[in-house]
Amino acid sequence: MSEALGPANIIGLRRMQAHEGGTYVGGNFVAFSVGIAVFTASPPELTAQFLRVPFLHSYIVTYFDGAVALGCLLMALNGALRFTSSERRLWVAIGLVILIRAVSLAFATDFVLEQVVSVLRYVETGAVLLLLANLLSISQHRRVFLKAIFLGAVLDSVGGVFRFAFTAGEQRGIWLGVDTYKLLVFLLLVCCLSLSKARDKSWGMLWALFLVVAILVNGTRAAVVLFLLSSALVFWTRRRAAVKSAATVALLGVVGLVPVLSLFPQGRQVIEGRASQVLTGGGTIGLRFILWRMAAAAYLAHPVIGIGSGGFARQQDALYLQINEAYDPQYETLYEGLSTHNTVLGIAAETGTLGLIAYLVWVTAVVAICIRGIRLEALHYDTYVLAACVCLLAMMAEDWWGQASFIPTSTSILGFILGWSRAHAPAMRTASAR
Repeated sequence: MSEALGPANIIGLRRMQAHEGGTYVGGNFVAFSVGIAVFTASPPELTAQFLRVPFLHSYIVTYFDGAVALGCLLMALNGALRFTSSERRLWVAIGLVILIRAVSLAFATDFVLEQVVSVLRYVETGAVLLLLANLLSISQHRRVFLKAIFLGAVLDSVGGVFRFAFTAGEQRGIWLGVDTYKLLVFLLLVCCLSLSKARDKSWGMLWALFLVVAILVNGTRAAVVLFLLSSALVFWTRRRAAVKSAATVALLGVVGLVPVLSLFPQGRQVIEGRASQVLTGGGTIGLRFILWRMAAAAYLAHPVIGIGSGGFARQQDALYLQINEAYDPQYETLYEGLSTHNTVLGIAAETGTLGLIAYLVWVTAVVAICIRGIRLEALHYDTYVLAACVCLLAMMAEDWWGQASFIPTSTSILGFILGWSRAHAPAMRTASAR
């Protein structure tokens, strides 16, 4: 990570083979663009309207979409978009997901033509994985990609902190994207692993405190759960020393939480209110229960192929009546047009049992890649890839109460693992032969 981010490094003017340690033409530019644009992949309407380009009625195009399209074009011109046999299960899984999504449209209830666009989300997932698997197999491009992630995290976090402060804590510290907390947790876990072996921990402690404060003002409860799950997975691998660092980060969380709560009383009410909702089932937690029951109703009514890809958000008026329960009237103005906030139930509702089978193939492929990455990391001791693997495994669990699979943030982390694994797979084969 000591290499400077100069213009020559970003543009990348040489093209050599990966094993020669070179770069692809435009590779550094693509790595930097995708790495920083992933923070804009899910821009909230209130704070990042400038990142949203409306498309048809209910879809948007973001800078991340443009960066991926440009990256695929440049890598295709390099002749560098290649599949590998070791990843066959993953490509079969994503192909199966896309196929079933497309087939579900043929049996969709209340089909609307723009639902066809919903399939493109999964096509883009495959494109991102193919792009990053090839691009990040070169160490220089990985370094530029990670630097872009760091820069994006700083920009997004600073913007979020300012928003939280300027609204006196009334508004959560979300600026560029609603899913960027996943990348903040990833970087915080990298920091924990680095602190476990660093002699001078001062800079690491400051960086960890910065990330902790950013996550706290973000106000996303799933971020805390994701970090705890990831830390537990680190403990069960090989880095038990990292538990001390995780405890240190927890202490920093308390240190960061005290001034946030004392300086912003209204923010304190928001944070405490969101925490209490977990126990009471009120607020947005109650809203999720409604969405989940709607999704379950849709699946039970169409168990084989579902109501059609992209159909859940468009049929919630009918689905709300199917659950046959009286909820607080405030929810009736909130649920319309939302996703299920649960990947598993969303797949069940829109693509039925066939979609769930495809999702199971996807999960097993991703888990296998993460386990393989952890084994490879044991030979090379790379904190970034270990953090990426355990974070992604935790995100697979998050699919049961939130959304992680097929989301640009988690997909980019998976692409990073694929690229790193391609570069280091020969070493694993050599070690196995011995």
